[in-house]
Amino acid sequence: MNVVYNINMSFGQPTPTARRLIKERGAICEVKGCSNLAVEAHHCLYHRRRGKHPVPELDMDENLQLVCLQCHRVTGRANGFENRVDFWKRQCERFGREHMIEWNQGLPIKVKEHYEDGEEVKNDFAD
Repeated sequence: MNVVYNINMSFGQPTPTARRLIKERGAICEVKGCSNLAVEAHHCLYHRRRGKHPVPELDMDENLQLVCLQCHRVTGRANGFENRVDFWKRQCERFGREHMIEWNQGLPIKVKEHYEDGEEVKNDFAD
């Protein structure tokens, strides 16, 4: 499906990162049930900032979801638990489950989420 972005769209132009991902994934918002055009790359599994400083590993494609402004900034659906679990599953299909587990385990952060079983566990402190 080819989608052409209209320069005068009221919902904004895709960010540079979103443009790159759109070429790979298509132009539709990746939040389940949404069919709007994606214009932003959302740090889905982990927000970009953990503590005081950005973590560069969180800017990797494994963590970036294409989203529309409605899901990202208006309704907040992109930040919901169900969306994170659904996105984890999509990323496992896209990159492979083992790759995603290794990526998650290799992140240099203390508190990690576990999406492997469709559940989020918040207090798993890495050494």
